[in-house]
Amino acid sequence: PNLLTRDIGRIFFGRDLQCAQCHDHPLVDDYLQSDYQGLLAFVAPGYIKTVNKPGPPDKEGKPGKPVAVKIYAEKDGNDISFESVFVKDTKHRTGPRLVGEKSMLEPDRMPTSGSVKTRPLHSRRQMMAIHATDGSNRAFNENIANRLWGMMMGRGLVDPPDFHHRDNPPSRPRLMRELGERMVAMKFNMKEFLVQVALSKAYQRIYDLPRIPNLDSEVKIEKEKLQAALVELEKKIHKAREHYDLAADQWQEKEARYIPAALEVEKLRKEYATLDSQTGKLKAAWEAGRKQAESEVNVVQELTRAVGPLAKAVEIVKDGDVQALQKRVREKLEKLKASSKAKMAKNADAEKKYKASQLKWEASKKGLKQGYANRLPLRQALAEAEKPVRLHRSNVADLVSLRTTMQSRLATLEKLLEFSKLNEEVNVAKGSSGEPSEELVFRRNRIEDSLVVRLSRSHVLSLLRPLTPEQYCWSTLRVTGVYQRYFAGEEAKLRKKFSLPSGAQLTRDQLRQVEEATFNVLKGHLQNFVRYYGAGAGQPQGDFFATADQALFAVNGSTLNSYVNPASGNVTDRMIKAGDHRVAAEELYLAVLSRMPDDEEIGQIAAYLESSDRNKEAARELVWSLLNSAEFRFNH
Repeated sequence: PNLLTRDIGRIFFGRDLQCAQCHDHPLVDDYLQSDYQGLLAFVAPGYIKTVNKPGPPDKEGKPGKPVAVKIYAEKDGNDISFESVFVKDTKHRTGPRLVGEKSMLEPDRMPTSGSVKTRPLHSRRQMMAIHATDGSNRAFNENIANRLWGMMMGRGLVDPPDFHHRDNPPSRPRLMRELGERMVAMKFNMKEFLVQVALSKAYQRIYDLPRIPNLDSEVKIEKEKLQAALVELEKKIHKAREHYDLAADQWQEKEARYIPAALEVEKLRKEYATLDSQTGKLKAAWEAGRKQAESEVNVVQELTRAVGPLAKAVEIVKDGDVQALQKRVREKLEKLKASSKAKMAKNADAEKKYKASQLKWEASKKGLKQGYANRLPLRQALAEAEKPVRLHRSNVADLVSLRTTMQSRLATLEKLLEFSKLNEEVNVAKGSSGEPSEELVFRRNRIEDSLVVRLSRSHVLSLLRPLTPEQYCWSTLRVTGVYQRYFAGEEAKLRKKFSLPSGAQLTRDQLRQVEEATFNVLKGHLQNFVRYYGAGAGQPQGDFFATADQALFAVNGSTLNSYVNPASGNVTDRMIKAGDHRVAAEELYLAVLSRMPDDEEIGQIAAYLESSDRNKEAARELVWSLLNSAEFRFNH
């Protein structure tokens, strides 16, 4: 359950709550022990169960032998009781609760006995799934949006994506809120969301700091506004914390009243479950004994009826064997009468115990219902008191997050002023002495690099990031036409298999089959790209690194060089057949970089093609060089 709780918090709500398992997080104010325990309450009620699932099919497609699989099954649960390891003897309780929300009120049901493992009458897991995805949970909405944004941009608005808190806020808080709301409006349609991100101006921004004119006056005005806004924000934070403290005091007062009633209900539930199990066993024993006793009574009655005819038979036959049989029957009858009498007495005792236990069970059931009734108003009062606590706490967190973001923005403005000043000094030095000092240029460049990092993290500039090995491989195969050739081959095979005419449009399922077949044929190409461009197993895969092996693979590798050979309409072939150098340049840039070349690039391509007496080889080299360019390797 604890492993599941951590994964649920990280993956679905963007909060790694592991360090809040036994106490409030020591470093992150937003991560409370009650947050962790609230999520734990969804999955803690459970047990390990072994089930048989169909094994993998054999070569003929027949189902394989069943495979035993262990699953974590759900059962009915109660509130979780917890206390901080740093604050002893202060008990708290929580029901299932999503991050940032109050505990969920559950229906009061009669518990099943501990030995009976059946599907729970009320599923907390289902309740979590419904309420997490109904659009009302801000943490879930923004976490999904942030992860998709980060996948497209190379960095989320919150980074790392599973460590969202007030001191690690979104770089753009308003945008984060807007993205979460858009995700809900789109009904969590991830494809539509990704399309909108790809069409955004943010996704299409440049990577380098543009050479902008002197903005000192504008930056200084913005800085003064920001400083004044920070002063006002501090007042709002102070006021919000006062509201939170007041709400927290009222909630703790309600919790102190609720806990005794909750403990009494827990005691009554255990008592009821024990009596329910005990009464069930006593009833089963009584019914089994009764059936056995009744069976023996029937045997006694039958034997009694048989004694008279048997005595007459002895008088008539005068046979020793018949006399012996009569004797054995009478002896057996006497034994059965004694046994039947004892069993009837024992069964009467079992019935007495069962009925006594049933009376206790009924009294326990009545007591538990009364316990539920006594707890209900206290439970409702606690839930109502918890609601403003969560609301005010969220408000404090938002304001503190905004302060952190504004402070970061203020630091960026100061860097801009420093960069502007150093840039001006460099220009003055160039005008007077002709060459600025190395130290001055170094300081200016260092500030520029710092600004690029700051502005890319806030998505003012694009973040430079490498393609994954898989993306690099499939992009290369598509650009060079290798993928399309194999796809056409697999499509031809499918058309032949189903006798489809060449002009007939394929169905979605048929297209999927062709795509899967193409993938299976080409997936071996992935091995080289993963080997050279992937980090080691278990290491972060998002960081860029360059190695000698990568360079040797790109320069001398027969695989990459074979891709750029001219073949039936690929980009190399189209360049060779182009009527002029401008058309060849456009074919190259559109195919490899998905953009038109500028005049300078067209001139470079034309000059290279004119300088070579082997048009085919020159085209291959140009395609190869663009495949190894930084523009293709990063963010393509």
